[in-house]
Parts: sequence; structure tokens; C-alpha cells
Amino acid sequence: MRDDSDPGVTWPGGRPAYRCPVPAPPAPDRQPPRLRFPVHRNSPVALLHGWRLGAVGLALLALLLITLPSGAIQLAENYALGGGLAVALQALQTLPLALSLVQPVAAWASSLAAGTAIALVSTPDGEPWPWPAAGLIAHLGVLLVLVGCCRWWTLLLAALAEPIAVAAVWRLVPEERRPEEIVPLVVIFMLLLVVGLVWSVRRDIRRRLREHERLTEEERARRMVLEDRARVAREMHDVVAHHMSVVTVQAETAPYRLADLPDAVTEEFAAIATSARRSLAEMRQLLGVLRSEPGLSARAPQPALDSLPELADLTRGSGVPVTLRSLPHEVARALPGTVQLACYRIVQEALSNVVRHAPGAATTVELAYASGRVAVDVTNEAPRTTGSPPLERVGTGHGVAGMRHRVDSLGGDLEAGPLPGGGFRVVACLPVGGGTVPVGGGERG
Repeated sequence: MRDDSDPGVTWPGGRPAYRCPVPAPPAPDRQPPRLRFPVHRNSPVALLHGWRLGAVGLALLALLLITLPSGAIQLAENYALGGGLAVALQALQTLPLALSLVQPVAAWASSLAAGTAIALVSTPDGEPWPWPAAGLIAHLGVLLVLVGCCRWWTLLLAALAEPIAVAAVWRLVPEERRPEEIVPLVVIFMLLLVVGLVWSVRRDIRRRLREHERLTEEERARRMVLEDRARVAREMHDVVAHHMSVVTVQAETAPYRLADLPDAVTEEFAAIATSARRSLAEMRQLLGVLRSEPGLSARAPQPALDSLPELADLTRGSGVPVTLRSLPHEVARALPGTVQLACYRIVQEALSNVVRHAPGAATTVELAYASGRVAVDVTNEAPRTTGSPPLERVGTGHGVAGMRHRVDSLGGDLEAGPLPGGGFRVVACLPVGGGTVPVGGGERG
């Protein structure tokens, strides 16, 4: 990473210099505060946030404030229970509404246990059995939270426990206290739980589908990255193999091209040729798997900076006005083949993105060289409001990721993002490495 004192690359026309991005210091690792009360992983507090959690909490609080006093009064007046016992039993059946926010399963069990106790000790005088309307509403509220949060096996357990509890109370109470018909009560609970069970299974299937889609997208992105890395490796292999082959040929033919060489120099040339040949064979052996698939091995020569005018003309033919400011011919020829290929691919991908996402947007492609680095800047203005619509509204991000991997493989830096006034800019800074490169600039329109 370059220091801030480095003057950077200055673009023609007095544009600000490009500086390699400096990563921000990592944020301190802060652990979220732990709640003192244990929270169920499928509770509203764990699943909901913001206004949704507030709405559910207010609804449950309203139900609690309504059902607690009215249910206690009905138990005391119409179910032959004392005032204190009526308040205690109704509180045990109503308070689970608040408990269901953090522990819906425990709240349901508490509500069912309190309702069973009310059914065993109360004697309704012409009133619904076994609970008053307030107790029934409180239990239904707890069931709604259970249905909305918990998984299907929890709802299946509840669907089995509810009729078992009603049947047990039916067997335990005296015959004179047994109601003539309890089917409606069982049907209400069972219908709610069965609907919740179906909804939970559907929700679980949708969750599995979303997870599968996420894994598929991650696998697709990973495959795109691997394919791009393989392509970069093959292209680098072509460039390096060419130069290594030239070194091998020059070292082997030097004793025949140069007369009267000392024996030590001839042996040195032979050692250089042997080392170059061995390195080339090892590199081909390591990268041979990349060429094992049919159709992956390119027969045509790899493009370089002198192919940029042709690329710009091809882009102009698609309706995108492109202004190209490239390097002088002598500067471009002196750059390493890997750098030239990376610059070409970055410009190619950036122009492809302009054609897909901003058709007709004026685009400027600039290349500059200074301080042993080549900078590539591709900037497009905001797309035209009239004309053909974009081919793609939302990109996958694989193009920018591929450019970033290509730049990282050469030890460079990349900045890519939208501009404040509209448009998009891609700036890459690539180190040239060893060698002498003449300094200069040029422009082609």
C-alpha cells in the first residue's frame, strides 16, 4: 500500500491524482448486551424488530389489561370462585400473554395449566364451560403467538396436548358439572392449531427454499470467481511461457550466435537454458489442469494495449460514445505483457458494464503512467433518460469482483463505485515491476 506522501498519478487536464485506497482501521469488537431473561430463539423478541415487535407487544398488553379484570370478575360472580382465588387463577391464565413475548412455549404451557385448574375447581352457573370469554380470549392470544413463532413439531405437540387436557378434565369433574357439549371448544383449539401447523410447515419449506437459493447464489458466485481466477492464470501462463521460451532459445543459441565465447560463459548459458526449461516444464505441469477442459485453451494471441482502439470502436458501434486517451506506443510496448493484458481486460469489463447498465452514456477511458505504476480510469456519465432501456437493471457484481481479483493478482488496487452526480467510475492502479519504461502521454479520440 502506498504512503500518502506519494504524489500518485496525475491525469491529463489537471484532474486530481489517483491514490491507492487506505483501508479504515477495524472497528473494535463489541459484544451485544445479553438479556438477563432467557429468550426463546423462536420468540417474538428474537424474530421481530422495530415497529412489528412494538405492535405485537401493544396488542398482547391490551389483551392482558382487558382480560385480567373482566375474567376475574366473571370467575367470582358466575363460576362460584372466591375473589382472591378468582384473581389468582385468572392472573395465571392471563399473564402468559406477556410471557409469550420471550417464551411462547412456556407461556402456552402455563396458560393451559391455569385453564385446566379453572375447569377443575369452578362451577359455572349457566356460563360457558370451562372458562369465561376473557379466559378463552387470553388462551387464544397465547396460541396465536405460538402459531406465529414456533416450528411445526411444537405445534403438533400442542395440537395433541389440547384435546388430551380437555378429555382429562371431562373425566375428572363430576357428572353434574359436565357440560352437555364440549366439541365446539375442542374444535376451536384444534382448528387453530391445525391451521398453524400447516402454516408452519409452509413457512419451513419457504425458509428451506430461501436457504437453498442463497447457497445456490453463493456457489454461483464462487464458481464465477474460480473461473475468473483460472482464466487469469491461463493468460498469465501464456505470457510467462512465451518469455521463458524466448529465454531458453536465446540461452541455447548464444554459443552459436556469439563467436569465441569462453568455456565458463558457454556453461553458464547452458545452465540458464536448463533452468528456464525446467521452470517452464514445472509451470506447465502445475497449470496443466486448467487446460484439461475442452475449449478452455485459447488459440488466438492475448490482447494488449494496442488493441484498445479496436475495443473502443466496437463499443461506439453499440451506441456508447467513448473517448480513449491511451499511452504512447513506446510506453505501452515497454510494459509487461501481464500488465497490458490486465489493463485491457479491466477496460473491456468496464465498457461492457456501461453497455449493459447505462446505454448511450458518454464514457472516458484514460491510461497514465508514473512512478512505476499504470493507472486505468474508466468513467461514464449518467445514462440518457431517452433511448433504449438498460439490458440489466441490477447487476450480479461478478464483473467488479473479477476485475478486483485480476488487480489483486498483480499486487494493485481497484476502486469502483457510483459517482455523486450519476454515472460510474472504475480506477485501477497496477505496479509495473522491474524494467525501464519511458515516460510520456498521448491521446486518441
